[in-house]
Order: sequence, then C-alpha cells, then structure tokens
Amino acid sequence: MKKLLTLWAITPILFASCAKKGIEAEPKQKNELYEVKLSTTGLEQSIKPIGLKSSTTTSPQDPLLKDEITGVEFFVFDNLSNLVGQTYSNFYDANGNFIAGSTNVTMELPKGSYYVSAVARDGYHTDFYYLNTHLQNFYIDFPSTYSTKEIVQFSPIFIHKQSPLTVGTTAVNHAVQMKRLNAQLEIKINDEIPEHVDYILFGGKIAKSVLLFDQIANASGSGYIKLDLNSIRTQTEKVLTATFYPNAYSTDKLTKQASYEVLYYDKNNKLLGTKTISDVQFKQSHITRLTGNLFDTIEDPLKSTGMRIDFIKDYSPTIIEKKF
Repeated sequence: MKKLLTLWAITPILFASCAKKGIEAEPKQKNELYEVKLSTTGLEQSIKPIGLKSSTTTSPQDPLLKDEITGVEFFVFDNLSNLVGQTYSNFYDANGNFIAGSTNVTMELPKGSYYVSAVARDGYHTDFYYLNTHLQNFYIDFPSTYSTKEIVQFSPIFIHKQSPLTVGTTAVNHAVQMKRLNAQLEIKINDEIPEHVDYILFGGKIAKSVLLFDQIANASGSGYIKLDLNSIRTQTEKVLTATFYPNAYSTDKLTKQASYEVLYYDKNNKLLGTKTISDVQFKQSHITRLTGNLFDTIEDPLKSTGMRIDFIKDYSPTIIEKKF
C-alpha cells in the first residue's frame, strides 16, 4: 500500500514533467515574422498659391495622374538607422491604367521597434540614390540635357520623413502621411506671344539633385526649365506651369528672394533676348505665380523698327569734285 501511494504521489510530477517537455519541444522562433500593412495618405494634396486663397486639386478618381507620380517606395529602419526592409509599389499597369489599392503594401517583419519612411515619385524620369544605407536619407537626380545651357526636367515628389512603428504579435496597419516636397512655378502672360518666339528658358540658381529628408538642394549651380509656348499661344488665359526646385531649398519658410532669368528662343534655337525677374520666392507645396507682360522687350522682325527714315528729293548744290 505504501508503494502504491508513492506511485500515486509521483504520477502528477511525471505528467507535469511531460507537459513541460512538450512546451520546450516547440519554442517560438525568435525570427518569427509578423504582417505589417503600410498605406499612404496625402498624395492628392493640393498646391496652394503663395498669397492666394484659391488652390488647385487633383482628380479624386485618380489622385496621382496629374502629378505624374508612378509609384511609392517604403523604407523600414531599426533603432540604429539600419535599413531592414524596403518595398516598391507601382501605381500603373503596363497599359497606363491606375491600379486600385496600389498605394498600400504588405511587409513581414520580426517583432521589434522600427521607423518608417516613404517616397512617392515619377520613377520613369528620376534617378533614385542612397546617400548612405545607414543614414536615413536619399537623393534624387533629375534628367537634364546639355548644350550651351543645362536644361533640367523636374518632376513632383511626395515624402514621408519618419514615423515610429511597433511590430508585435498581431497584424499592424500603419498609414504614412505623404507631403509634397516640390513647389510649382506659374507664369501668367498678359501680352501677346510673338509668332517668332517658340519657347523660353526660365532659370538661375536651381539644383539638379535634391536631398529628400533634409529637404535642401544637394548641388548648386545654374540651370533652366524649358517652357513651350505653342500649347498656350492661342489661349485667352496664357499660363505656363512647371515643377520647380530652387537651390538652397527651404520647407518651413519662404526661400530667400532671388533673381531669375528668362531667355527667348525661336524654332531654330536662336537666342532672341533676355529678361530678368527679380525678388522671386518659392516654398514647398506652394505655387509661385509670376504675372505680367513677358514679351515687352522682344521686337517682331516683321514689323518696323520704329526708326524714322527721310528721303531727300533734290540734290545739294554742293558738288563733290575730284580731278584725275
């Protein structure tokens, strides 16, 4: 009986031991991945004209088409600023149709604390570079053509600088608020466009490369934007528009006043004249609108120069003589 009691006494211990061994046989893996859903908001953000209450907005059906944003890229960093995850989502298919839900992506990450950044841009006309994968910054180069002038083709960019992300035991939905990095230039022309002027270059101190998260220009120097006049020549309200990144870019206040140059060309790329516009300022997510007579210094070669010409009918009585 004593032996039977002893067996009953140790039986719970045996079961407990087996249960404990069963738990230890299936430990949770330290590198277990959890689903993280990342989404974007703010890509349809309007640009507000400087000094004006009105604004221009993009289409609610296709909020990205007007700004030519073709995709968004998400970056996940750890607490040491190391890049641990990256994914890109195209907004358009091969036929140019907008893909519904393409502003959202899914990633898998281990449990931990992270930081999320994002960049939405025109992937067809910009070159994207890491400044350093261990620093949370990147820069974009815009295409340019070289002749006697460097002509830069800017495109819009939206960024999300950084937000904390905690990955735990359940799925995480994390929305990032995108903000427009670029400004926009508008030139509203009050006078008639001369027939022999084909396009203009607008430029001065602008940068071809732009740091994204520091939000300042990465390179200095002179550059120009080419603006075609033929598309607005016959319009009642003649407005030229272009995406713009001035040098020494500022996002929290207006840039310093600066002078910009307008160069006039005919269809044979012949320089016809220049004009200087002073005290121009830019600001992130704002329109700078320049209004006035743009061609007041350009003369039409088919019209009179305005010089008076007199023809003398009678000869002078004085004769110029020369003997030989």
